[in-house]
Amino acid sequence: MQNKVANQTAGSRDYLPALDGLRFMAAMLVAGGHYASIIGQGTFPETLASFTGLGMTLFFVLSGFVIHYNYYNTIPKAGGTRSFAVARFARLYPLYFILFVFDFTYTDVTARSACGHAGEGHWLGLISYLTLTQSWFYAVICKASMIYQYGPVSAVSWSISVEVFFYVTYVGIAKLIARKKWSLKHVLIFSSVGYLLVVVFLFSCSGFQLAIDRAGFAAFGPVATVEAGYNDSLLRWLLYFNPVARLGEFFAGMAAAHFYVMQRPDRASRHAQASAVVFVSVVAVVATHLWLYDVIAPNNVTVARIASPLYGPLIAIMMYLVARYDTRCSRMFSNSILVRFGEASYSIYLLHEILPSAYKRIGLLAPDQWFAWPLWTGSLILLALISRLSYLYIERPARFAIRKWLGTGR
Repeated sequence: MQNKVANQTAGSRDYLPALDGLRFMAAMLVAGGHYASIIGQGTFPETLASFTGLGMTLFFVLSGFVIHYNYYNTIPKAGGTRSFAVARFARLYPLYFILFVFDFTYTDVTARSACGHAGEGHWLGLISYLTLTQSWFYAVICKASMIYQYGPVSAVSWSISVEVFFYVTYVGIAKLIARKKWSLKHVLIFSSVGYLLVVVFLFSCSGFQLAIDRAGFAAFGPVATVEAGYNDSLLRWLLYFNPVARLGEFFAGMAAAHFYVMQRPDRASRHAQASAVVFVSVVAVVATHLWLYDVIAPNNVTVARIASPLYGPLIAIMMYLVARYDTRCSRMFSNSILVRFGEASYSIYLLHEILPSAYKRIGLLAPDQWFAWPLWTGSLILLALISRLSYLYIERPARFAIRKWLGTGR
């Protein structure tokens, strides 16, 4: 979840506005999917809720693309790792810290955390959340998994923890590429093998569900089993929240970025087939998502649990084409409105669960479809506006201040 400021740190890279537009689309897919489940309360088509998976995979592939595009040749240089760490910390932490502290305090005062009124248990997950490592390992506190300890902000922050894991991993990858002087072929092979290993891991975990349940029960108690509830189970963590399970999507984006920077970019639209190819790639992503979720998943529980990472490479190909060619699709994603709200995608993501939580407190949620659709639409618009303000008055000033304070400039 980067933005164009990250690009400015690399110095030698052109800004690609379409990526900000794609980032806005990813944030809206996640928020829209969650709102369909929470606000719709069963009155919305299940397909709409499934787009959360598409949004998350789009985010993770974008992360791989943007990080590699901006930093693959700067991290190996003297001071490169520190500059990268400062830039990522300044990007992610300020807004997250503010919202998490509010989340933590509110759930403690109102006893709405997983531990309820068991005061001391409420504090057990604090270090993991403050260090953004809450998704790096599986743990159970007060009969709930680490992911679901606190309120709405904490419930979505698992992916931010995954992003931090990506950053730590990528520092080693970038240095390996530079030290070994890998060619395009080597990077593509590395990324492909890494992605395939992740897919094998996902299917293997699904195949050993009984063994995983037994191990989870022995180590963490009944809450770690699928029988007690899939959301808090050890299997769910292995397949979804576990950073290793999402590395394939990051690798796919990284490979697309490397292919982009190693080829001569051609932003001209003189290629007769460019527009058609880019459009087909976008349609292919959506069609594959619908096929997996609406056709395969209802009859295959394994695919239902791991569907979105399976089309990560297809999203990476689409992303490469959108970035490389100047087509109608590329210009649509580069629209100034989408770009401006794409800059606020991090705020959109972190803030989006707060609105329905507030609706519940005031009794605004209702199962009536005539009311649910306007509420769903209005909530997304309100979220986008609030998030833009959050970006302008919290995210961006805090990021600039931290980078200036730590000596890396803007």
